[in-house]
Amino acid sequence: MEAIKKKWFFISLAYVFIIYYIFIIHLKGTQQSLYLILISLYVGITAILFLGNIVGFPGLVLHAFFHREDKALPFYRAAYKLGCKSSQLLAAYGLILLRRGDAQNAREIFEAALASNRNVFYTRTLKANLAICQWKLGQPEKAYADYLELYYFPDKDKLPGYDLNELEAGLEKNTTFTEQDFVTMGFLALLCDELAAARYFSEVALLKEPQYAAAYDNLGQIYFRQGDTEKAKQNFTKALELKPGLMDSLYYMAVIALSEKDIPLAKEYLAKAESQSFNALNTVSAEDLKVLANKISLFAE
Repeated sequence: MEAIKKKWFFISLAYVFIIYYIFIIHLKGTQQSLYLILISLYVGITAILFLGNIVGFPGLVLHAFFHREDKALPFYRAAYKLGCKSSQLLAAYGLILLRRGDAQNAREIFEAALASNRNVFYTRTLKANLAICQWKLGQPEKAYADYLELYYFPDKDKLPGYDLNELEAGLEKNTTFTEQDFVTMGFLALLCDELAAARYFSEVALLKEPQYAAAYDNLGQIYFRQGDTEKAKQNFTKALELKPGLMDSLYYMAVIALSEKDIPLAKEYLAKAESQSFNALNTVSAEDLKVLANKISLFAE
């Protein structure tokens, strides 16, 4: 069945050519009923072979145009079970699972999409998503290594270092990388205690898009890790100016306010963080918010 699917385009061309030759050239347009039967047979076989893709298509519409992930999910799930091979459909399905914290199944979906993918752009995206799955499955070092491999693909020279005066070199090294890619790579470097790389890639993201809130959040977390709360606050504040609902920055501002014994401000930031819609791609977990809430309650007593 899979072999037929892979060759269906060429089979279709041959089928159309044969029908054209028989009914248009040889029979001069007669035997129309037989012609309709054969066309219907072709459409039916195509529908059976690619049933998964057909079932998943309404989900893609609901997801892409109406932003209804909850409504799209059953279509994606059914499409995958029916053997869908569309990398676009599978990538969308995997991303929903990843956002919902199901990194294990998301990885399976992304791997299936990668195996059947023929689009170079999607190959890079799928590999990046697989790297994020590794992070969420507790392997940040593997995730960072995979992202670096993508960055230097296919055989680019490695950066000699992470000199902040050489940001242009980092940007030009891989022009397909988006600001989100650089921020993700910077955050993974932070998780691996590669602080120079984390700072460098976050600054490269800002060079690519100066108003990118997540990059300022990255820098805030880097300074926070280094114990420089003033610079951390400056960057978190900038991130929140650009994106007031950025949960990660709200969380860290609450942590800093608590460390400064400003309980009302800590409560304010925490309340704002808790009011945001949560997804598993946040750098802050729901458990982090719960632990912080307990700490603030203890200090408030």
